[in-house]
Amino acid sequence: FEMRKIAGEEGQYVAGKLALEKELVHECGNRGIVYTVFRPALIYGPFNYAPREPVFIRMMVQKGFLPRIENAKGRFQFVYVRDVAQAIAVSISNPAAFNQTYNLCNPQQVDYPLLADALTAAAGTPVEIRRMTWEQGIPLPFAVQEQETELYNSEKSMCELGIVYTPLNAGMKKTYHAFYQVYRDN
Repeated sequence: FEMRKIAGEEGQYVAGKLALEKELVHECGNRGIVYTVFRPALIYGPFNYAPREPVFIRMMVQKGFLPRIENAKGRFQFVYVRDVAQAIAVSISNPAAFNQTYNLCNPQQVDYPLLADALTAAAGTPVEIRRMTWEQGIPLPFAVQEQETELYNSEKSMCELGIVYTPLNAGMKKTYHAFYQVYRDN
C-alpha cells in the first residue's frame, strides 16, 4: 500500500482511495473473493470522466489557439481510456491478475510543450500557438511544478497483463477528433 503523506485536498483524495483499497482487500479476504486493483494515471480520451485535455481542445476549436506553456517544469503520465478498458477486460478471467494491484499508465513522460505538440499534430491543420507561462491564468489540469510531478511504473501491467499502451500522438488524435465534433457544434 501507498505510505506517503500528501498534504491538502490531494492528500485527502489519495488517502480516501488508499482506505478504499485496504477495505477492498480486507473484505474480499474475509469473503473469499478475488480482486484486482487498478491505479490509472491521468485518463484521457473519448468518454473520459474528467475534463482535462478537452480544456485545450476547446480552446483550439472555439478560440482558435492553443497555449504552449513554456515555463512549467511538471511532468505527468497519461493512460488512454481504451487501455484502461483493455486492462479490465484481460484481468477479469485471468487468475494471474487476481489479488494484484496494477499501475496503468503510458511509460512516456509528458510535459506541457509535448502535450501542445501532440494536440497540434492531432488537429492535422495549422493551429495558432501562443507561447505562454503558467502564471498567465490558463487553466492547467496537470502538474505545473517539478515538485508536483508524480510518475508511476507500469512495467507490471505490461509484463503480466500484456498491456501495450497507446502512443500519445495516436491517442490524442482520436481524442481531438471526438471532442472536435462536440466543441465545433457548440
